Amino acid sequence: MNDVINTKQERILDAAVRLFLKYGYKRVTMGDIAEASEMSRPAVYLEYANKVEIFRAGILLYMERFREMAAEGLKEWRTLEERLGGVLRYWVLDPFRLMHESPLADDLYESSYSFANDLRMEGMSWSEVQICDAIEGAEDLHLESLKSLDMTIQQVGRLINLSTAEMKRFVQKEEDLQEHLDSMVKVYTRLLTVEAAVPSESST
Repeated sequence: MNDVINTKQERILDAAVRLFLKYGYKRVTMGDIAEASEMSRPAVYLEYANKVEIFRAGILLYMERFREMAAEGLKEWRTLEERLGGVLRYWVLDPFRLMHESPLADDLYESSYSFANDLRMEGMSWSEVQICDAIEGAEDLHLESLKSLDMTIQQVGRLINLSTAEMKRFVQKEEDLQEHLDSMVKVYTRLLTVEAAVPSESST
């Protein structure tokens, strides 16, 4: 986690995120955040100048948590299917679930575009790096299969990343998103692994 975030700040941000998810960005006040974090308003203002700053810092905190969890998973996952599936779970499915459990998800999406679009783009960059790491470190990756597609790992990673971003825009239900992600992982596993490079008996 970002070393710049101290214990007080993390306490404020966790409380603020809970409130934003429950009531939306617009309804939550600095007083609400202070009360939920069990701190005085002056103490909160010592850490953050305003609600926008807290909103942005909260998004960044959760982005860093998703990145850390994916990084820990990548130390253990071996196959492309589990590595790619694990990274997409942390960067796509978990944030989707978090947002869509909120009754005011539309307000939060609107606020994220208004106040933190740069952080959203940074999150896309972080997720793309970890998708590429998932592919590159897979024990069953078959480089010849990759070459046959005339693509680099970075190009495949970007394609997957952009595809999942589109999924999140149009899919409404978590189970539908999970199904799409599972299908995507199976397709890329089939295209890029050792098994995919072994011809079947019917083709010989």
